Amino acid sequence: MLKTYVKANRGWWLKITKEDLADKPQQWDDEIGDGYYGNLVLEKINKDGVIYINRVGGFNSFIGDDATEEIQAEDFPEKEQ
Repeated sequence: MLKTYVKANRGWWLKITKEDLADKPQQWDDEIGDGYYGNLVLEKINKDGVIYINRVGGFNSFIGDDATEEIQAEDFPEKEQ
């Protein structure tokens, strides 16, 4: 499955929108997680309409404001040297 990734000032971030979750919520289970962390991510998506998750699991809904590039890929782009 192709996913949307944005490049911002701190590397690549996976972009998940409220609409993505409405279409097929189960396909995002691995990215969102469960328990306390998963609930925080879902609250943020429902409040702000979008969430960005980095490759180590950090998340933020405002990364898109700093995005310099957006791509479609199956997984995170390679880290830059």
